[in-house]
Amino acid sequence: MRYRVESYEPSQHVRFRLERPRGFDGVHEFVVVDEGASAQLVHVLAARMSGGARLTWPLVFRPLHDALIEDALAGAVVSLREGAPAGVRRPAVGS
Repeated sequence: MRYRVESYEPSQHVRFRLERPRGFDGVHEFVVVDEGASAQLVHVLAARMSGGARLTWPLVFRPLHDALIEDALAGAVVSLREGAPAGVRRPAVGS
């Protein structure tokens, strides 16, 4: 998958525009929703698939995408815990 940063506002959101592979048209973003005393980190994927992507998304890319997003969100939780060391490293997905 290839993305480019379409918009970025520190501590608020980052949006990536899908560029490759062919057949994937959409955006992928993380948004911080301020809830006063707490906040939520929301993941958004809005895309249309065409051609071969209609087959490769559910069979190949979606399971990998979901595992990577779950890992990224778990990492965000760990890094935000009070007293968590900076630069916490975890094993790569599938190790």
